[in-house]
Amino acid sequence: MKKPTIIFDGLTHPDFNNIKAIEKTITYLKREYNVEGALAVPLPGQVKDIIKYIENCKLYNFFQPVGLFDPHDPNIEKQVMLYKKIDCIAIKVHPRFSEWDWTSLDGLKIFNKLMCECNNYNLPILFCTYFSSNKGLSLTSEPMYRITDLLSKYDQVKLLLLHGGGPRVLEYLEHFKYWDQILIDISYTLTKYDGSSVDLDLAYAFKNLDQKLSFGSDIPYCDYNILINKINTLAYKSNLDMESEKIHNIMYKNIVNFLNINL
Repeated sequence: MKKPTIIFDGLTHPDFNNIKAIEKTITYLKREYNVEGALAVPLPGQVKDIIKYIENCKLYNFFQPVGLFDPHDPNIEKQVMLYKKIDCIAIKVHPRFSEWDWTSLDGLKIFNKLMCECNNYNLPILFCTYFSSNKGLSLTSEPMYRITDLLSKYDQVKLLLLHGGGPRVLEYLEHFKYWDQILIDISYTLTKYDGSSVDLDLAYAFKNLDQKLSFGSDIPYCDYNILINKINTLAYKSNLDMESEKIHNIMYKNIVNFLNINL
């Protein structure tokens, strides 16, 4: 297995209550996989005190803190302003875990307001696009076009689409390939659909749409060794060397440029 020269991990969920585990993870990722940094992304239900989570995150130079959007809190500007004030790199939106129907009329109004405020305060959005859920939260309209409608109103807000639309990753890449405001994360999708036609789509994207892709691991809900093996496999299928510019784009360059991160 070849290792990428550098990795910036665009999606991790560290538990900052376990200091020893955090320090061990950082050492392991740096030593074994050349990971130079990561986004620390809280999840609804995982983090009870988001401010404490962000404060603990800042104790480690390795992590960049991400805020957590609460769609049930009507004061959206206050949320965005707070996360900007405490130097969060972005704000995370997780409709499923928040039990929020973002494609309903009310949901779209809330999402529109969030984009407006993030546009005003220059705060990027991380948006979960793994939409498979229970019957009550199943989407009733086309999410890709809803995102397009919302984003078309705001010229400055940046949107990192986590998991790349799942099995529709190539469709999302093609649809948004001329949108500089959008970057497509492939965490979870990398291994979730292993052996399916998604592998062919990802191999095609590695070769032809590398400037739109961003690597994320989703740790601790994954095995890093399996992920990097999969990156190797896709690079091989795409006739790419692990030290090629396209792999560098996917593994760190795109996201650090997109979020203005200094490695």
